[in-house]
Amino acid sequence: MTEANYSNNDYYHYTYDAVGNRETQGKSIAGLVTNDTYVYDDANRLTSVNAVNYSWDNNGNASTRSARRLLNDGVNTYTGVYPELVEGIPPIG
Repeated sequence: MTEANYSNNDYYHYTYDAVGNRETQGKSIAGLVTNDTYVYDDANRLTSVNAVNYSWDNNGNASTRSARRLLNDGVNTYTGVYPELVEGIPPIG
């Protein structure tokens, strides 16, 4: 599926690489437009969604996540990095 468009003007649009990994997701929900970018390593394992990075151990399990948070109060923008140990694949977002 490359897109889903709804009568209320909400939409989801997707692009994929040659092996079927999602590369981008654009969406508009109630007028709020967001765009997400997905990055994979040579083994087709997800390594990044926007500024959330994932790493993998030698068994193919997700081992760490460094989350870069972007906060915007409409006037100022703040960034920070928060590493944490996870087991399995952490939720995206």
